[in-house]
Amino acid sequence: MFIGVNITFFPQHFLGLAGFPRRYNDFPDAYAGFNYLSSFGSIVSVIAVLIFLYVLYRTFTDNVLVGKNY
Repeated sequence: MFIGVNITFFPQHFLGLAGFPRRYNDFPDAYAGFNYLSSFGSIVSVIAVLIFLYVLYRTFTDNVLVGKNY
């Protein structure tokens, strides 16, 4: 999740410094590389959240007893 969030938002910093227009439905092709990288980062974040939800589900549904914590 940490890596996905950084891959998502760090390139947007450089896009802003390069003068990327905000709230446009279309953008120049010069910004496409950073936008693809940012989209890939959001996919990584979604996969991380899905893995977390799966682990959370398995934690609450498996009736595994743990040992004593000394």
